[in-house]
Amino acid sequence: MMMAVGCIQALQCNTNKCPTGVATQDPSLSVGLVVDDKKQRVANYHRYTVKNFVELLGASGLDNMVNITRSHIYRRTSLNDMLTFEEIFPSIAVGSMLEGRIPDRYKDDFAWANMNKWGIDVQNLPD
Repeated sequence: MMMAVGCIQALQCNTNKCPTGVATQDPSLSVGLVVDDKKQRVANYHRYTVKNFVELLGASGLDNMVNITRSHIYRRTSLNDMLTFEEIFPSIAVGSMLEGRIPDRYKDDFAWANMNKWGIDVQNLPD
């Protein structure tokens, strides 16, 4: 969607200096974003994304997107291998982790989990 609107991935989104005018409030830069041109590109992108999704849904034998499960989505894990998301992230019974029935796939993650700490310690970052 960002490409359709004109993003060139200049990686300056947070600087207010987006060269294409997509991610800026600077009037001298945002003048490059011609809404009349971009609105049709965005509409086309959205239309064809939905169209292709419906085609993939039908090709998978499904008649409604609510029927998609982790078993329908594959991820390439190496040059010659693909696994379903169900194989990578197995479904677990509701409440099982609270009851201590942690699947092997998640045991290491659970061992490292700490409810009092998330990610990096922002209090001790260097200046």
